[in-house]
Amino acid sequence: MSATADSIDQLREQANEQYWTSNETVSQLAERLGISRNAMYSSVQPMPAGASCMQCDEPLVFTNRTSRTARTATCPACEAQVSLDAGLATPPAGNDLGPGTAVPVAPANGSQSRWEDWKEDAATVPAERVAMIGGAAALGVAIGAAAVKVIRKRS
Repeated sequence: MSATADSIDQLREQANEQYWTSNETVSQLAERLGISRNAMYSSVQPMPAGASCMQCDEPLVFTNRTSRTARTATCPACEAQVSLDAGLATPPAGNDLGPGTAVPVAPANGSQSRWEDWKEDAATVPAERVAMIGGAAALGVAIGAAAVKVIRKRS
């Protein structure tokens, strides 16, 4: 591997680690690391949730910090979403719970605001969906304006 490829891999690892351990926004992290937000998001690897999928027994993961905070894990194999119950930080010592048992993990440290969580989630919305919602909103405004005009004419 070339020196450039090694440095890119190191930067990706650093971005991923800081994403999961920092309370900074993605924008702040990207700026500090000198990369784009898109590069930051593409560097993020799912974090193991410490539990197994009850449907296919694959390890569950948190896909982003918001899902970790909400304790909603995803199965990468069957795409099932599982809400992990609050309670045990780690499985009881010496207790083999068997396959398919969801084991809650420790809650995330930090207090990222709901606004920051919302901004992170909104940044991952596909452009087609944004255009569709924007078009529907514009259509609603136009219909509302036309309705007001008709009502004012009749009055």
